[in-house]
Amino acid sequence: MAKREWAETTKGVITKAFFPKIEDRLKLRLNTTPNYTTIVTGHGNIKSYLYKYKIIDNPMCPCKKVTKQCNTLHWIAHC
Repeated sequence: MAKREWAETTKGVITKAFFPKIEDRLKLRLNTTPNYTTIVTGHGNIKSYLYKYKIIDNPMCPCKKVTKQCNTLHWIAHC
């Protein structure tokens, strides 16, 4: 049942990008820290998330490498 739910859900897009199959995730021994959780969920101290909930006024990335919102995948690849 869990496999089908994971495959069919529209939620957890960022997490699914890292772990498309539940089996792959369960094979790993991971230390779930606040930073890890931020990365795989996209929730936390990331500018696009903070902007979405009106915590900050500007979602643009401070790295100046792109002119778009600083989301989790950009943060990992560029910042």
